[in-house]
Amino acid sequence: MSNLVVKVHPNVYLGIVDAYERRKKNDAADDAAMGTLLGYYERNAVRVTNCYSVPFHVAEKNGEYTQLDHSMNAKLLKMHKKGYPHEHVVGWFCTSPKLTEDTATFHEYYTLFAQSVKKVLVQPPVVVLSLDTTFSSKKSPSMSVRAYTNVPEWDPSDEETEMSPSKLFRHIKVVFETSPQEAAALGVIMQGTDSKQREIQIVPEAEVEDKMCEGVVKHMKQITEWLKMVKKYVNAEMKKDESKRDSAMGRRLMEIVRTAATQLSPEKLEAIIKTTMSDQMLLTYLAELSKTNATVVENLLQLNGLAVPKTD
Repeated sequence: MSNLVVKVHPNVYLGIVDAYERRKKNDAADDAAMGTLLGYYERNAVRVTNCYSVPFHVAEKNGEYTQLDHSMNAKLLKMHKKGYPHEHVVGWFCTSPKLTEDTATFHEYYTLFAQSVKKVLVQPPVVVLSLDTTFSSKKSPSMSVRAYTNVPEWDPSDEETEMSPSKLFRHIKVVFETSPQEAAALGVIMQGTDSKQREIQIVPEAEVEDKMCEGVVKHMKQITEWLKMVKKYVNAEMKKDESKRDSAMGRRLMEIVRTAATQLSPEKLEAIIKTTMSDQMLLTYLAELSKTNATVVENLLQLNGLAVPKTD
């Protein structure tokens, strides 16, 4: 899997940061957070959908050993599987900004742990997700996120390779993946960045509809701005020679234009339209049937000499 991609959902990042904030703070090497990544495998991709932290200790003195609480890890996994039986161990995370010699030790443990909880003929790659929660990089103000997997083609007799963590692991691409529900939740959370107290205003029930309309208008304005940017980019590209145009970006924009309005494939959109038309025809039929029944009842009442109640 040379083109392996790690797709990470937002709740995983939130869980890792929360584990880091709840860590036992000290000046030792284990002043960090570490834990298990859960999810499932796709074709050339690892989808990470959940995580939990596990206590660990990094050896610093002679006579100490690098340890991870295996008993706690197994118990947490057992409890997690009761709520999410389809998720499996796909790797582990750490909040260290760089790879260390202990990274190989923990990775070997998680490789064996993943094999023990789910036995398969061919073991899929185990990934490690590294978050720089200390913002140690001066080049970028954002929190760096990196993913690695071990290199299977290494010679154990090569002492230099054994002592070099960078040669034991290879970097793989990380993609931020969200479902429509997660994207909506993130949009609400991001509203707190506009407040000095980092608070989100709770809308009264009587004003919900008005706020929803305001949200729709706001999103429509944003979409309009994006369309203007796309139009400007396309016009600039069309002025270039065909050989110098970015064909990959062109295909990407075409796909966005096709699905931006509904986020549905043409087949699903056609099915929804047919279903909607059928529903409308059924409603029309029921309305006509009700009208006919009302007329019949009115005529019967007139035949019996009963007064027909008038309706406004």
